[in-house]
Amino acid sequence: MKRTETLALAGLLAALPLVSGCVAAISAANQAPPSPAVVATIPLADFGTDVKLSPDGRLAYVAMTDKIQVVETATRTVARTIVTGDVPYRMAITRDGSTAYAMDLMQRALLQVDLVAGKLVRRLDVDEPQRPALRPDVVLVSDESQAIVTISDNGGADQLTVVDLKGSAPNKSHGLDFHPGPLAKSADGGTLYVAGCHGFCSDGTVHALSLPALAPLGRTGLPTLPGDMVRTGQGSSLWVTNGLGAGITSVDPVAGTSGPSIHTDAGSIGVAVSPDRRRVYVTNFDAGTLSVVDPAAGRTLNTVPVGRAPRAIVLSADGGTAWVTHSIPLLSVIDTRLLEKP
Repeated sequence: MKRTETLALAGLLAALPLVSGCVAAISAANQAPPSPAVVATIPLADFGTDVKLSPDGRLAYVAMTDKIQVVETATRTVARTIVTGDVPYRMAITRDGSTAYAMDLMQRALLQVDLVAGKLVRRLDVDEPQRPALRPDVVLVSDESQAIVTISDNGGADQLTVVDLKGSAPNKSHGLDFHPGPLAKSADGGTLYVAGCHGFCSDGTVHALSLPALAPLGRTGLPTLPGDMVRTGQGSSLWVTNGLGAGITSVDPVAGTSGPSIHTDAGSIGVAVSPDRRRVYVTNFDAGTLSVVDPAAGRTLNTVPVGRAPRAIVLSADGGTAWVTHSIPLLSVIDTRLLEKP
């Protein structure tokens, strides 16, 4: 695929909250001004597809078309731009904060980035190059010797691929009977969770697989195509956003159970859980809002405007600050304490 075609498709994806064989509509008209809880907005070079924090919380890393921008969280300014080429889409960062592995959207490659030196180290081909992966994701196994990535393909080659990061073994691909998307791991690193959908993605599903064997442990259905997911902190339970709907759902794919959906706002995509597990934060792409959910009460406490098309979200270690990307070149800084209604 030509460079111009890659950038054109990346620009198109900026307007789409989800890509997995289906398209979600966007409504950005007449959105309210951002809430006072949005305490800062940081201009970026492009729209951010993912955001992660360094282990010490001093830096935020934002993936975007052909680069990763590094933001100092104290000064709330862009400190560095790391050119990667292609389209880094989702990232995993090593525990020591030295390295990021970013799954590329267009070239089916895993990009290894030295975050200390600020440069691309190497490209690890995952599958046939020059073909889009459609909603790829990446997680590192517990000892960080391998990465597991998802590739969803309208042509039918849906798979998980295990990439040896030490370069001593070939990739191992595991075919799937569904279109995979977001990944998560259990707290002990023994279980992999894969969210996805079937056919034309009118529904959703979450699968649990054992690690490292990737043997099936269970699955459960979802009310719609999933946006993103995060562990609840209780066993094998997860919070999954209802990507084509307005809410989140608690699921336990090992037990094969799911709870009732909690209504948030239109186009629920990103999700993060506070360190004390008392709050769940959901970005609502279509509505341009952020919702605060009380999981114990099973209800949404507050929903506030945060700007056009919010996407990925990450919380500081104390849960007091949320960093949110948008499908415009902007990173929002949100004081979560100001989201609590009196």
